[in-house]
Amino acid sequence: MKPISDRALKPIAKSKAKPVPNRLTSSMYMSASDSLRVFFETHHGSISMHWHDFYEMTYIVSGEARHNLNGTISKLGAGTVFLLTPADFHELIFEHGEQLVLINVIFAPDMLEDAIGDFLFPDPHAGAIILRLDDQAIPAIDSDFRRLWTEYTEQAPGAGMLIQATLNRLLIELGRQYRQTASRSEPEPPPPGDHMPEKGASPPMQQAVRKALIYMNHHFREPITLAVVARQAGYSEGYFSDCFGRVTGESFQSYLQKLRLQFAQKMLLASGMSVTEVCYCSGFNTLNHFERAFKQHFQMSPRAFKASSVKNID
Repeated sequence: MKPISDRALKPIAKSKAKPVPNRLTSSMYMSASDSLRVFFETHHGSISMHWHDFYEMTYIVSGEARHNLNGTISKLGAGTVFLLTPADFHELIFEHGEQLVLINVIFAPDMLEDAIGDFLFPDPHAGAIILRLDDQAIPAIDSDFRRLWTEYTEQAPGAGMLIQATLNRLLIELGRQYRQTASRSEPEPPPPGDHMPEKGASPPMQQAVRKALIYMNHHFREPITLAVVARQAGYSEGYFSDCFGRVTGESFQSYLQKLRLQFAQKMLLASGMSVTEVCYCSGFNTLNHFERAFKQHFQMSPRAFKASSVKNID
């Protein structure tokens, strides 16, 4: 397989400046008939900050490095597993002599079955999952990742079915392990986070809105609309809009804007992107709208916020 540097990821320059994240898309790696790819690789050069419109699941076989996930840095080592959603951004940072051997699985959203998505993300606001496996869990997880690699590379008869089954098994096991030992990097849930559904919000209605919330939390940077998300819930636009308000206590557009603003705040803190770049990568269509919404939500302009964060670091 090609090294990760040939997959559009750039080494980090030796500079004090914060990196500008790369935007990676499914079309760079997958075709319409290939919704998953597996890489078994060794890395020893830092991988620049990036995000993507697909899911990424990685198992660290050996070695160590630092991992910047959504602006929070932690240590990676043998037995670490993480699952990133399309809303997450990250980078790998290596000190002199460090390296990682890892199995990396990237897959399109249509590979994540609804029931497994519900199991992995019981809180629709939750972001990436990252955990260090205990010694008892490592052999089974290691075996499944290697099986996924073998089926992907050898493409024996029935490989497609076994790949989907093994992916499902790994995701379910990841969800189980998370409930025991995981540390999750979570975006700040949009207020009101403790809103109780109104009377008349039936369980099917709540479940449909919950499915929509997971979709929104993973795809808010894209040009999603009420119509797109209503289809995810299986409802008409008008009925979904009413259901969304009953369950969340706010409008679809207000909720979507808060997701984008919270992401923009993180990007201003953790990247070297300009305010204009942050505006468009967060899902806003115009700079004026972004600046006005940011100031209204955070009581300061994005430029002032960025300047104050740089001053605090210095």
